[in-house]
Amino acid sequence: MSELVLCRLTDINQVVSKQSARFGNYLPVSIDANHIDMVKFIDANDPGFKSFLTALQLWMGELSSEIVELRIAEERRLREIVELRLAEERKAREIAEQRMAEERENRRLLLEQASQGR
Repeated sequence: MSELVLCRLTDINQVVSKQSARFGNYLPVSIDANHIDMVKFIDANDPGFKSFLTALQLWMGELSSEIVELRIAEERRLREIVELRLAEERKAREIAEQRMAEERENRRLLLEQASQGR
């Protein structure tokens, strides 16, 4: 059954059903106008505009909070990646230093053996 027929049968002046008017988990905002005129406000004092503006401000506030939370989580993740890479670089440096020390020791031993062999 179409929404318009449902509205006529229940004698409610709705353009769409309450379920169709929902956006995510947000509460629907009622605007007293037909489908075409519902976004044509007379001025900033129009009750429909005030309802719309209030809902929009609430959504923007919630989205701003979500964006901040996402940015914080992303920064934590990036910090963890940087810390892991720094740890890997430190380990690689330690290994390189250890190998260089071993090579120096090997050269010293070879020189010592060569000087004793004369």
